[in-house]
Amino acid sequence: MINLYNSTETDFSHNGLVVLSDCKAAFVEEELNGKYELELEYPIDGRGKWAYLVEGNILKNDGQLFRIYHKEKTLTGIKVSARHIFYDLLDNFIERCNIGNLNAAGALNAILSSTQYAHGYTSLSDIDISNTYSIDKQNPVEVILGDNGVVARYGGELVRDNFTLRLLQSRGMDRGVLISYGKNVVGIEETLDMGSVVTRLLPVGKDGLMLPEKYLDSTLLGNYPHPIVRSVEFPDCTSEDVLRSTGQSYLSQNALPLVNYSVDFIELSKTEEYKHYAILETVYMGDTVTVRHSKLNIDLKCKAIRIKKNLLTNRIEEVELGSFKPNLASSLNTSIAALSSQQAQDKSDLQAAIDNATLQINSALGGYVVKRNGELLIMDTEDINTATKVWRWNEGGLGYSGTGYNGPFRTAITADGHIVADFVNTGLLTAGIVKTGTLTSKTGKLSIGLDDEVLNIGGKIIYDGSTGQVTFAPTVVLSWANLPTDVANVNELPNPVTDEHITTIARTEISTSTIRVDQLTSNEVQNPIIRLFNSGSIGADGIPSDGNPAIDATFNNLQGIGHAVRFKWNDSNYLYISTNEVTFYFKDNEGPDGAHPYVLPDGFYVGSQKVGCPPKNTVVTFRADGTGFDTNLDGLPDSWTWVKDGSGRITTLSSVSGRIITVNY
Repeated sequence: MINLYNSTETDFSHNGLVVLSDCKAAFVEEELNGKYELELEYPIDGRGKWAYLVEGNILKNDGQLFRIYHKEKTLTGIKVSARHIFYDLLDNFIERCNIGNLNAAGALNAILSSTQYAHGYTSLSDIDISNTYSIDKQNPVEVILGDNGVVARYGGELVRDNFTLRLLQSRGMDRGVLISYGKNVVGIEETLDMGSVVTRLLPVGKDGLMLPEKYLDSTLLGNYPHPIVRSVEFPDCTSEDVLRSTGQSYLSQNALPLVNYSVDFIELSKTEEYKHYAILETVYMGDTVTVRHSKLNIDLKCKAIRIKKNLLTNRIEEVELGSFKPNLASSLNTSIAALSSQQAQDKSDLQAAIDNATLQINSALGGYVVKRNGELLIMDTEDINTATKVWRWNEGGLGYSGTGYNGPFRTAITADGHIVADFVNTGLLTAGIVKTGTLTSKTGKLSIGLDDEVLNIGGKIIYDGSTGQVTFAPTVVLSWANLPTDVANVNELPNPVTDEHITTIARTEISTSTIRVDQLTSNEVQNPIIRLFNSGSIGADGIPSDGNPAIDATFNNLQGIGHAVRFKWNDSNYLYISTNEVTFYFKDNEGPDGAHPYVLPDGFYVGSQKVGCPPKNTVVTFRADGTGFDTNLDGLPDSWTWVKDGSGRITTLSSVSGRIITVNY
C-alpha cells in the first residue's frame, strides 16, 4: 500500500491524503551508499487522486518515506520521482563544523548538530575509528555521502530509516546464499575484472629490503592458467617478518578478481536456470552472497549493492552483486605502505550481540510450545514441573527463566514498562535519567563513579568529588593558554602545585603558596615579577613596596624588560645584576616602619676579594669593564684605584671624586 501525505505532514501513522490504490507501476530502487528513490506511475482517475501527486508531497511504502521532487504528465496519467526523506537534508546547510578526533557516531552527531536550521534526524554508528577534519559550506548529504564525506572517511554502510541514520560496519549478513555461475545465462550479466589480481608477489620493503625466498605465492595460484606476478613496495616494512606478513596480507586481498553480477529476474524467469538463482530474490541490501565460479574453481564473496523492487508485486526484479571493495571500516583507503601496521577491526559490541542473538535463535531446535489459560509458554520440556528453561508470556509481561516456571526471571519485559536484563546492547540510548553506579568506556580508560563521585581518566587524572582533590600522574601536562582572561578562578591552582611536568601556565595570576617548576616565563612588556610574600602595599607600577620581597626583571633607571634581574626587599634596597655589572643599592637602612634599622652585613665580596659594607644611602656598583663603584651617586661609575696589603687583600679604594672606602678585615 502506498500512502500520500501533504508536504508539511509530520505524523505518518494515519493513511494520509489518499491511498494510491490504482498505480500502473511503482518501483523502489536503492544502491548501497548511493541513491534511494521511488518511481511511480498513476492514471488520471475520476476520484482525482492523481492531483495530489505534486512536488513536495510525501509517499510512504513499507514504512519508508519519499518526497516527490519531479512529476511528468502524460496523456494517460502522471509519472513522479521521489527521493527518500533522507535527501531533505540537501536543503539544509553547514557553514562550518570541526570534527576533532571523533569516531563515526561522534562525527555524525556533530554534523547533524551543526546545520543552519533544526531538523528531526538522529544518527548512530558502530564504527570506532577516529578522524579529525573540518567541514566548510556544504549540505549534510554531501558531508555524509560526498567524495570526502563521512562514509568515504570512515567506511561502512549507511542505513536510511526515515529520520534515523545508521552507519554500520556491515548492514547485511551472510544468510548462506550460494549460487554457482559457470556460463552465460540470460538475465545475468557478469563483469569480471582481473586487473588487480596478483597470485605471485615480489614484496620490497624499506631501503630495498627483500625476502630470502624473494616471492610469495597465493594459495589460489593454481586456479589461473599461469601465475600473475607483481612487485609491490612496502616502504614501512623494516624487517623480513613484517615484510612477509604484509605481503601475505596483500596477496589475500588481491588474489581474487573483482566481479559484478547484474540479475534481471524478469528475463531470468523465462529460462530453465531461473530455479538455480531464485534464492537471490530473498537477499537484503548489504547481504553477502557466495558465488561459486566453476570456470575459475573459486568462491567469490559478493554483496548485494543494488536492489530494485516492484511495489505492486512485492518482489525483487533486479539485484546487483558486487565484490568486496576495501573501505575504511575494514582497512578502507589505506595505502599499500600502511599494510604492515593495519589491524583488522573487531566487530562492534552491538553487531557481535546481534550476531550472537541471531545464532542462538536460528540454531534453537526442539522445545515445546504450551498454551495455558492466559499465557503462552516455550519450554525445554512439556511439563511445567520439569522444565528448567522457560519463556513465559502473559498479561504481566514476557520473561525468561533458566530455573523453571516460577522464575526468577532475569530477562523480562513487564507490563508496567520495565526491562530487566543482565546485558543490554544498543546502538543509541536516549533517556531522561540514567541511574547507575559507574559509567565506563569500552576500553576501561575512562570511568565516572556516580556514587563515589570519582572521575578517572586513564589513571592519569583522578578527581575525588568527596574531597575535591585532583590527582595528576607524573606525565600530565596542563596548559591554559587558550582560556579567556575573564573566566573567574581559573587562575587558582591547588596548594601546593608540585608537579614538575606542568609546562605551561599562561595566566595573569596564580594564587598558591608553593610552585615547583623547571621554568617560569612571562610575556609582560614591563614589570614581570615574582612576589615572594606580601607584607605591604602595591605601588602604582604594580610592584610591591614597603618590604615586599620580590624578584623582577626591571630596573628603575629606565631599563626595560630583559635588561637585568633585581632581587629586592623593596625599591630602596636590592641587588641588581645585568650582563656586565652588579649593583648593591642601600638607600635607607631603616625598616619600613621608620624605626627598626636593617642589619647590614659586615662586608661583601668582589670576585674573591671581601669588601666592607658601604654606608647608608650608597649605591655600590662593580662593572666587568674595569670601571667601578658609583661613589658620588651620579648614576655613572667612577674610575678608582686600590691599595692591597701584603696578602694581596684590598684595604683601600679611592675614587677620582675624592671618596675613600676603607676595607677592614
